[in-house]
Amino acid sequence: MHWGVHGMETMDAILGNTESLQDWANALPKTDIAGLTRQVASAVQALSKTALPPLQVLAALDIVRAPLYRACQSLMQGFVRDSCGITPDNEKTATTVLQLLNTCSNLYSNLIPKLQQEQAGNTFIGLALHRSLSAHIAFQQACYQLYLPIAEKQWLKLHKRFLIANQFKLASFSCEDSTLGSKTPLTNQQLYCAALLLGCSRCNQLSAKEIATTAQLLYHWAALVQIGTQPPAGNGPGFVVDIRSDAAPSFQALATLNDNALPCYLRIDGLMSKLASLLETSSGNETTTPAGLVSNRLLRHLQSAWGEFVQREERIGTDETVMAAIGLTDVHFHLCGEQNPDAFIGPQKMRLSIAYEEHEDVA
Repeated sequence: MHWGVHGMETMDAILGNTESLQDWANALPKTDIAGLTRQVASAVQALSKTALPPLQVLAALDIVRAPLYRACQSLMQGFVRDSCGITPDNEKTATTVLQLLNTCSNLYSNLIPKLQQEQAGNTFIGLALHRSLSAHIAFQQACYQLYLPIAEKQWLKLHKRFLIANQFKLASFSCEDSTLGSKTPLTNQQLYCAALLLGCSRCNQLSAKEIATTAQLLYHWAALVQIGTQPPAGNGPGFVVDIRSDAAPSFQALATLNDNALPCYLRIDGLMSKLASLLETSSGNETTTPAGLVSNRLLRHLQSAWGEFVQREERIGTDETVMAAIGLTDVHFHLCGEQNPDAFIGPQKMRLSIAYEEHEDVA
């Protein structure tokens, strides 16, 4: 059966029929990425406005999310290959990816109170939370691969989802998810920890491909991270985050929490021991990990980013003449090819923003 490009009315008609929706998903283009993206976007738009019962929306989302992820991964290939960031030529593509992933995460999150109201059961609420966290990490990873800051309110939304998981006693809920690349089912708490540590990985210093590898490593090693509401004893490595704030974690030794903070502590002793063990036993430039062969340079970078110490680059002796620029104005002048920074950057400043639905509660 060939569905072609659907209008909103046609899409609405098949959303409530699992068999018809699966036929639609199976008939989606395999190589025409633009066509695939248009049809996925149409389905997401219809799901955001449908009046179907929440359980039917949950079932429909689980069918739509696989081609949605495929479309986003295909659109991101150029960014991952070239680590080029945002340019005027690819801004529209980047915006499409971020909006699809952000909307997917929001759709799952918005289902949670509806499922609770209908007393759908913890299994379905746990699944919606799990899928929402998974989509949030995909969105977060895409932002880093595009070398963009995390949009306002995104950290707050992540923390809120973890609070909901604890409220419903679903932090330990786990299920399989092929999009994560890990054969071991992850819990909601482990997904939350992976998202937090990805935000502490100094991704601005990594290539887009290395950022994707870091996310895969965190999926495989999430069980090595411990989380709690009380400061851990001892002086081991760890992070703390105020889950009432719109902020990423900070090193525990450097964090300042206000009186109204709701701190969450991450102990990563096991994770740091794993990194140290891999590097100690490595005999080449790469090491075998659950995510495949990974460069020792990336492992050392993560060891530094998560370990509260600064990694010094190798120093090479030279007798060449060195020009020193003193002061930020001079530094900017030389970095811009000996011209005014405004002339180098140009009048067009790249800006990407994430639209929030009017009814969305992110406070």
